[in-house]
Amino acid sequence: MTKSIKKVLLMLTTVVLTVVLAACGSGGSGGGSSAPKTPTSKEVFEKYTEVAKNIKSAKFIADVQMSDSKGQLTMKMNGTFSGEPLTMLVDYDISNGKQSQKMSMYLKDSSNIYISQGSSGWKKMPVDEATKKQLDSIKDVAGNEKALNFYKNNADSFKVEEEGDNYVLTYTGNDEKFKELLKELGSSSGTSSNYDNFNFKNATVKLTVKKSNYEPVASEVSTELENKKDSQNTTKVVTKQTFSEINTAKVTAPEGVK
Repeated sequence: MTKSIKKVLLMLTTVVLTVVLAACGSGGSGGGSSAPKTPTSKEVFEKYTEVAKNIKSAKFIADVQMSDSKGQLTMKMNGTFSGEPLTMLVDYDISNGKQSQKMSMYLKDSSNIYISQGSSGWKKMPVDEATKKQLDSIKDVAGNEKALNFYKNNADSFKVEEEGDNYVLTYTGNDEKFKELLKELGSSSGTSSNYDNFNFKNATVKLTVKKSNYEPVASEVSTELENKKDSQNTTKVVTKQTFSEINTAKVTAPEGVK
């Protein structure tokens, strides 16, 4: 696997984990009211901030779709992570409509990366400075104060609705504000500067949490990226994630990795 592919996989995994940890909340102690009411987006994000620092493990499934005039690329991720030290196992299924590629990545003790592709078994990958920066950003994601502060400071831009047993927070609108969010999410991983090359259109962020305890259920981010140097070059990106087993998930080392 080329270094560029490895970096892309780590970057996308970083973004997914950031959303997992930044978009969750604790049940918290309520006021004294006997009649439940829909909390404000600010109240929800305040709870997110408190609980994000305490997430130690989770399972996630992610679906990333990127499409432009040349075709479509789909990446599916099924992963589990636990912290202290950070350990993660992620299965990838990548397809461009004509060809598909499956692989798995195992991150052991925050610093050792193993890749499995096809029948070749697990191989330990070298970690260069760029990859190390990505790993450090994943380790620091639970404490991504910039991202959490962005959510709190822009809470009024999110609409809160009730859907069954969940609350759904939705953001649509100001493209520059959306870019600011992405830059905050990517600041620790060194990818934030890439966003300055694009105009963002039709941006939407949707977060779903449980009413009972504010644990994350799902998230969705969609936008259109217009290249500033070529306005005809536009890419649509849709990322969806679902989350489960918050703080109960465990990573089992794959067979063949010591």
